[in-house]
Amino acid sequence: MATTVEELICRRFTSALDAPENAGKTVYDLFEWSKRDVLLTDYKTGRVLCEMHDLEFPVQYSQNAVDIIASKYFRRAGVPETGHETSMRQVAHRMVDFWVAALIDEGMIEEGDEAQILYDELVYLILDQRFAPNSPQWFNTGLKRSYGIAGEP
Repeated sequence: MATTVEELICRRFTSALDAPENAGKTVYDLFEWSKRDVLLTDYKTGRVLCEMHDLEFPVQYSQNAVDIIASKYFRRAGVPETGHETSMRQVAHRMVDFWVAALIDEGMIEEGDEAQILYDELVYLILDQRFAPNSPQWFNTGLKRSYGIAGEP
C-alpha cells in the first residue's frame, strides 16, 4: 500500500501520455473537443440570461453541463485577449495550476515530473467529469495566477 506522497503520485488515468507515440502530447490531447454555444433565457419573460458562442468543451459533455459550467463558472470579465474564458481547458488549467503551484510552494511535492503527473491527473479527472471542486474553487481559484485578476484581500 502506498504510504508516501511520491508513491501516491503516479499516472493512473493519463498513462497514455507515457507511450512513445504520444510524445509531446498533453493531457488535453486525451480528449476530443467541440465548439458549443450557450443560450439561456428566462422562461417567463424570454430575457436572455447568458449567451456565449464557440465555447470549447470535451465532446462527451451534455448541453446541460455546458450550460451550467459556462454560465456559472467561466470567468466572464478581465480575461486577457478575449475578455472571458472560452474553453474548459482554461478553467481546468486555472484551478489545477494553482493547486499544484501551492503544493510546490508548501514543499509538499517537487517541481518537475511529480508536479506534472499530478497536474495531468487532476486535469484529467475534471475534464472527464470524475471530480468537481466546490463552487468557490470554480469561481475564484487561480484568477490572479492565470489572468492577473486579484480580489479583495
